[in-house]
Amino acid sequence: MSEFDDVFTGLGCVKDVIHDIIVDSDVPPVVHPPRKIPVALRAKVKEELKRMEELDVIEKVTSPTQWVNRGPVQSPPSKVQAGDQSSRPLAMSPLTNSPPDKVAH
Repeated sequence: MSEFDDVFTGLGCVKDVIHDIIVDSDVPPVVHPPRKIPVALRAKVKEELKRMEELDVIEKVTSPTQWVNRGPVQSPPSKVQAGDQSSRPLAMSPLTNSPPDKVAH
């Protein structure tokens, strides 16, 4: 990887490619309520969401939508990361229509 450092740095994105997300029409849309964010982390979470929006990773929704998925907020010692739980839409994709394997505890 050190030979191709320029490829493996930063966010990275695929340009000029059309992506089709196939969703099973028999699956009803789901709206998850927003997560509660501790008061001490709210400013950092807003800052991280703004950063992600500027990088075109996420975009603000200003109109009603059928699907709402709350993202987890993880707080490593040095920074806050707002993530996206994209497992729900992927569960409706024909590529992943089998149930996940059970893990023995």
